[in-house]
Amino acid sequence: MNWFKKKTILDNAIDNRDMAVRQMVRALSGAVGSSSDALAKLVIWIEVDSEQYDPMKYAWADDRFLKDLRYALDNALLSSVGADSIDLKFATAVDIDRSAVWPVVENAMYYSWGGEKEVKPQPTGSTVKIALTEGTGSLQQKEYILDPQKNLFHIGRGAVASRDGVIRRNDIVIRDDETDESLKKLNGCVSGSHADIIVRSGRFYLRASPGGCRGQGGASTKIIHGEDVEELTDVSVLHPLSDGDFIQLGKTVTLEFWLSKE
Repeated sequence: MNWFKKKTILDNAIDNRDMAVRQMVRALSGAVGSSSDALAKLVIWIEVDSEQYDPMKYAWADDRFLKDLRYALDNALLSSVGADSIDLKFATAVDIDRSAVWPVVENAMYYSWGGEKEVKPQPTGSTVKIALTEGTGSLQQKEYILDPQKNLFHIGRGAVASRDGVIRRNDIVIRDDETDESLKKLNGCVSGSHADIIVRSGRFYLRASPGGCRGQGGASTKIIHGEDVEELTDVSVLHPLSDGDFIQLGKTVTLEFWLSKE
């Protein structure tokens, strides 16, 4: 049963408010210790049953909820989350863009980040590829073409990785069977669960996995765009990728993200 949508929310507003705060802190725990500006504007989406919804059914989602959430985030070392603002938005299921929000409780509560950078959709008639910068390590394949039908690509060392009991198959594989000692050393700085490329509405983003986030005890992950270098210091934010960007994994292996005309 959805604990947000019980029969008489008036009698459960306090319990639901407390539960909502705990669920939000849990969902955002991957940003512990991060100081990224991308976390500064938090938007919380509350799914309502209709455009003419009864506000009393959602009495827990109020100013007190925001105050309690702010206190809980600070206590959980998540002070950078919502540092500038925390906004509540109420919308029906149809009006919530699932490609632009993160679920906290399915069909009830989601979050997104305000002021995220806009990324141009993949140009029609182009192919998205990932290749290795020569001399920085070795890939299982010479290059990877990202299937436009998929929306998630795991990056890591080895075809299969395990972390904290979770097993995943990597789509972009840094070799874990390299025989050349110099390349093997470079590859060794990359985690088995290092980062993900995520596709939303034709736009491409990079997200650090715990193994590729120093704030989570992993290695570093950086995006190099021209002269700008951005380290991914959290696992809760999507960082936009542009044609020609470099993705640096563990200070050694460097991948290039690029578009080529078909």
